Amino acid sequence: MKKMVANEKIDSLVSINFLLLGLVILFVCRVYNFYNGWISFLGFIVVISSINGSMAFRRKKQIQKIDELRKKLNLSLEEIRDMAEVGEYDLVNWDWKNSFISPRKFYLLEDVLEKMYLINFGEEFEMKEERRE
Repeated sequence: MKKMVANEKIDSLVSINFLLLGLVILFVCRVYNFYNGWISFLGFIVVISSINGSMAFRRKKQIQKIDELRKKLNLSLEEIRDMAEVGEYDLVNWDWKNSFISPRKFYLLEDVLEKMYLINFGEEFEMKEERRE
């Protein structure tokens, strides 16, 4: 088994916490005979969504972070795709959202780009927060 990167560990711990929360909700409902259909359904949904929930919520931010790092490091999209080992595509309007890339490859690419940024600029990368008015 390959070693997990830091962000992957954090998301896995969040998933485990949600899984345990859902199981506790189901257990409490069962113990106190409060096994209402809605409450048990809520607990079941929490348990099921905990499996990949945190990774799915983080995917959009990962894509934004990878794009910002790519621009700061002055790398082309082809170089980034080579780093991620996602293969060659002949699509004119290729983007991250419409292609299947495993979560593991996203985490590894994010980690590699963060390390490259640290080496080149001597500081950790901070994403710009977009303000909506």
